[in-house]
Amino acid sequence: MSTGLASVNEAGHAIMKVDNTTNIPSMPLNQKRNSVRITSQDFYDYGSLWIIDLLHIPYGCSVWPAFWAKGSLWPNDGEIDIIEAINNMDHNQMALHTTTGCLHNASIPQLGANTNLDCGTGAGCVVAETQPNSYNSGFAAAGGGVWATQFDVSGI
Repeated sequence: MSTGLASVNEAGHAIMKVDNTTNIPSMPLNQKRNSVRITSQDFYDYGSLWIIDLLHIPYGCSVWPAFWAKGSLWPNDGEIDIIEAINNMDHNQMALHTTTGCLHNASIPQLGANTNLDCGTGAGCVVAETQPNSYNSGFAAAGGGVWATQFDVSGI
């Protein structure tokens, strides 16, 4: 794991960032841009509530911010993508990655839009946010946001 710069600003906010000025094409092939990854070794069982409060999410070409959870035996035990957007997407998307045969019920009330109902595919079952402030410059202009995810036997 390579890490970038981490600090706390005057307002008490944790700042995690990496070099965003280096021209990648001019770098040697074996050198990659640094990234930031925080990993917990704890196990969170059914009934857990995960909350993340962000002022800013990186966005732009070649950027892939994510906040996710996975089972202890990945990929067999699945993955829950809570925040995931790639490049210049204008919205966040949430996804479940499971084994073959698990389908997302399209009739369940939700605020997002279903883009894939088959959780056993590479993309997983995906629900896309429909608000323009869930990622990219809209999220930054809104001053950030909070995601809360409850991991429960009845659903997520």
